[in-house]
Parts: sequence; C-alpha cells; structure tokens
Amino acid sequence: MYHKNINKRILIFCISIIILLTRFLVSPEIREATRAFFDYPNYEGIWAAFEHIFLYTTFTAILCLLLWYVLYKKQLFPSLKSYFIFNKKSLLYGVISGLSIFIFNMIIAFLLIKFTDLEGLIGFNSQFLKDYWLIIGNIFSNFYEELIFSVFLLISFRYTFKKSWIAIILTGLIFGFIHTQYPIHFRIVLSIAGFITSWVVIKTNSIWAAWLNHMLVDVLMGLFIIQP
Repeated sequence: MYHKNINKRILIFCISIIILLTRFLVSPEIREATRAFFDYPNYEGIWAAFEHIFLYTTFTAILCLLLWYVLYKKQLFPSLKSYFIFNKKSLLYGVISGLSIFIFNMIIAFLLIKFTDLEGLIGFNSQFLKDYWLIIGNIFSNFYEELIFSVFLLISFRYTFKKSWIAIILTGLIFGFIHTQYPIHFRIVLSIAGFITSWVVIKTNSIWAAWLNHMLVDVLMGLFIIQP
C-alpha cells in the first residue's frame, strides 16, 4: 500500500494529522457546546446514548468518510466499499481477537491486584447489563472509533510509511493514549489492544472485524472488570 511518490505520502500524512487534530480539538468542543446548550444533563440513560451516537467522535468520523471519498477519487486511497465487506473471515478474526484481548486484560488485572494496592478490579458487574442505553451508544461510538483509527489512520500510515508494522505501532499508540480518562497502565493495555486490532484489519481488510472485536471487549470488560 506504500506510495512511492513523496508528495502523495506527505499529502496523506498531513490529512491524517488533520483528522487527529479534529478528534482532539474539534470533537470535544462540539460535545461541550452541546452539553452547555442542554444545561449539562447527567451522563446516564438516553443522554449517554445520545452523546455516544452524536457527540463523541461523530464529526471526526464523518470527516473521515468525506476525505476518504476525495482521496479515492484522486486514486490515493482504496475503495471505501472494500473495507465494509462482512464475511466469515472478518467474523472469525473479530471474535478471536476480541476474546484474546479480553483474556489479556484479565491477566493484567490479576497482576495489578497482586502487585499493587488496587482492589475490587475484578468481579461480576450486574449493573452493566441494566445500562442498556450506554451499550446502544457504544454500538455507534465504537464503530466511529474503528473507522477513524483502525481503518482510516491505519491506511494513511501504511501509505505513508514503507513498513506496515510502523503503521500498526503508530495507530495502536494513538488509540491507547487518546483515552485520557484512564490511568497510564490502562492506556498501555489499550495501545496493545490497538496493535492487535490494527493487525486484524490488515489481515481482513474489514472494519467489521475491528468493530466486532471492540464490541466484544467492551461487553466482557463491562461485565467482569470493575474499575477502582
């Protein structure tokens, strides 16, 4: 996927930077302005779903789709349709990678409990299933995140750099460290999950594998990992 033309590589890399700046600077402002307009409603119930569906990364995801279309027309990007094919391979890779990431997270949680002062990290969280509005919201926001990071940025970095592993590392690190709501050790774990997901997308050329992976991890983590 590497572009030999240096000008094309620079253009695509600059576009990836624009996407990242939009994610870090514009999307949070849209969310804050909307919350202020509605007098800062509590993050629960249908409002939680609303934020995930329309506010978190929605604007950045739409921008990705628009830029993807333009780049495809300029023969700088692959077909958008080619990454939206769902088949047995994407299903298999999505499920296996999701379960693998969850097991890895459980091992890390056990180690944190054993060697640090963290308590109450692992247990069955029955409340998670009752928060169905948040689960509905995650169906959309997880898709947006995978579109932005595991697909658009991954493709951009693969076209920019000669080695795919560089694209995998960059995408994973960015994905992990944008989750500033979590402590550093959680962000490192998320980066590792990002490496695996990026590899899955390269193997399947499918956003659905990444999305299924993400949903499976979120549900299992919500059920069994209780943050301190």
